[in-house]
Amino acid sequence: MDAYYIPVITDRVQTDVTWHTAKGFFNLSDWQRIYENSYTASIATGSSFDTITPPTLTSIPTIANLNKLILNIERARLASISAGALSSLRYNWGEGNVSAIRFTDVNLWEQTLAAILDVYIQRYERCGIAKCGQGLTRNNGWR
Repeated sequence: MDAYYIPVITDRVQTDVTWHTAKGFFNLSDWQRIYENSYTASIATGSSFDTITPPTLTSIPTIANLNKLILNIERARLASISAGALSSLRYNWGEGNVSAIRFTDVNLWEQTLAAILDVYIQRYERCGIAKCGQGLTRNNGWR
């Protein structure tokens, strides 16, 4: 699996759920985006990462896998330099008629990933990488 950043979706609202818009459902593309971004965040922060069998169009993820997905984000949050500024995430959801995961929870997961990755991506972009073909003595070749 390659590490890269996929732009997050953090603007889900109740009307998305009520009117059954694309953002009103937690679907396969949401799972894949969050999983890939949590993997990238774990590499950036040096935190541990639990691999999960990705769901398909014909399978339904288990609550255990969902909790692992959230735990990966929480580990990256705790290992990040901005851990104190970010809210902790609940990763012990249960099966059955207990409190359900809401769109606000999913927004928080993705906001946390965005905050972590924005810090590390900005740090990487400012490290001064020479352009291809530029000698080290040519300062104007640095970006």
